Amino acid sequence: MSRAPLKLAEIATARPRSRDGSAQGLLLVLLGLFLWRQPPVKTAVLIAALEALGLTENAARKAIHRLTQDGIAAATREGREASLSIAPAGEALFEEGNAQVFGFDGERADWDGRWLVLSVSVPESQRMNRHYLQSRLAWLGMGSPVPGIWISPHAGAPIHPVIEKLGLGTLASSWVGGFGPVGDEAAMVRQAWDIDGLAALYAEFIARFGKLAPVGDAERFVAYVQLVQAWRRFPFIDPKLPARFLPDPWIGRDAAALMRDRRGAWGPAAQRYWDALRRGGA
Repeated sequence: MSRAPLKLAEIATARPRSRDGSAQGLLLVLLGLFLWRQPPVKTAVLIAALEALGLTENAARKAIHRLTQDGIAAATREGREASLSIAPAGEALFEEGNAQVFGFDGERADWDGRWLVLSVSVPESQRMNRHYLQSRLAWLGMGSPVPGIWISPHAGAPIHPVIEKLGLGTLASSWVGGFGPVGDEAAMVRQAWDIDGLAALYAEFIARFGKLAPVGDAERFVAYVQLVQAWRRFPFIDPKLPARFLPDPWIGRDAAALMRDRRGAWGPAAQRYWDALRRGGA
């Protein structure tokens, strides 16, 4: 029995421990762009920056509190002044996240034609494990053309930790190889991945930021943070399929080119605005 591929909206809402909510998402972007590998900053500066991005002071404070509770940020206090720095767990998070977000260029490397195939069966009594498995494998870029079978054109995808975490080692098997003589490879890909949905998300990104023309450091600061927040999901929801399975031209390349252009145009002004906030101490 075949099924429709997971929709991108379903994957986005299913990601375990997602912090893509408005306040926390914006704060994570701020920390990754302006505080990572930098000295601590006064909490008042972060609140002012988040208010410039459209959040209320209350929402900003809650987001800061949650990230400190999660161990991503660390708060210190000297007298009546509170400051925030990146905690060790946050350092690892931003190290990986920045590399993924800014290293993702939409291009497709040469492919050797090999598929990673995972067969895994989750008992009906473990529905929560099934949900976790599906979301984690989807976020690894894997697709499921039929129930119980997951595939990836990336033979080295790290599926073992996911299977082990759920204790499904005795219920799973995997193998690597080329597509066989039976079936239609392109049809399998279309069944496993929502390529049209991904293209639509790229089109939305281009429509939003392609026509945006902020003026001055403050507007460019807001536009830049929103740009990065919108872009950072793509390295996770784009399965990086080989070019032969994608429409030509592929809109993902255009979106990546726009991201690079806007980052270069808005990034320096955003940094100036942030530096001015720091100097003023809000």
